[in-house]
Amino acid sequence: MKIETLTRLSTERLVLRPVVLRDAPALFDYMTDVTVAQWVANGVPQKDMREAVASITNYFLKDPVGKWAITLPGEDILMGTIDLRVDERNRTAEVGYVLNPKYQHHGYVTEAVHELVRLSFEELQLGRVWIGHAVGNDASAGVPRRLGFKQEGILANDHYQNHAWHDTVIWGITPAMFDKLAK
Repeated sequence: MKIETLTRLSTERLVLRPVVLRDAPALFDYMTDVTVAQWVANGVPQKDMREAVASITNYFLKDPVGKWAITLPGEDILMGTIDLRVDERNRTAEVGYVLNPKYQHHGYVTEAVHELVRLSFEELQLGRVWIGHAVGNDASAGVPRRLGFKQEGILANDHYQNHAWHDTVIWGITPAMFDKLAK
C-alpha cells in the first residue's frame, strides 16, 4: 500500500480527511491562539483569515499526501490537523499534529497518532515512526508517552523561532515496540 492511497481514515471516534479551504475559519480559530501558535511554524499567531487560507493552500492543498484534518464523524468540523511525513528511502516516518485547545483532553490526538502508527507498520511496512516537539510543549509530549514511544534524545538548538533557539525532544517507536503494546 502507498500513502498516496490513504486519503480518508476512520478510527473508533474520528474521521481523518483531507484539509479543504472551507476549514479556514476553524484553522484560524486556533492559530490565533498564542498557546497554540507558539509551538508551530514561525511561532506567531495568524493575524487574519487570509493567513489561514494561505496556510491551507500552500501547505495542505499544494501537497496533500499524508496530511489530514482531524474531525468527529457527522460533524465535519476541523478540530486540528495531523501529518505523516514518510521518508521512503529510510522507510521511516515523522508524525506531526496540532489541535484546537477546545478539543484537548479527550484523547483525540492520541487516537489519531495511534492509527497512523498502526498504518505505518501494518500497511506501509515502515521500520520506525518518530515524533519531535519543542522542549516545554508538555501537551505534545503526552501523546508519544501514552502510546509507548521511547524518548530517544534532545536536539539542542534544533530550530530558531521568535528570535531564540529551541531544543527538540525526539520520540521513536518501532514495529516490535508497537506489537508489544498491543498484547
